[in-house]
Amino acid sequence: DTYVKLGMKFSTANNRLEFYVNGVKQAAGVTVPNATGNPFPADVPMAPTFALLAATNDTETATIDWWKIAQLRA
Repeated sequence: DTYVKLGMKFSTANNRLEFYVNGVKQAAGVTVPNATGNPFPADVPMAPTFALLAATNDTETATIDWWKIAQLRA
């Protein structure tokens, strides 16, 4: 089995959502509009969610060793 540490961090200072793989910041980030009604609205708290999508009808399996989730509010 291969385990990968995935992470993301949203900065309210510049409205950027950054992604991390094994602790390394990835080049691709997303600038999120600071307005309600967007796909990632600024006024909605984040919630832990895990989804596994398969391109075929095959059964997919994932193992989550641990979760660490934190949300800070100003």
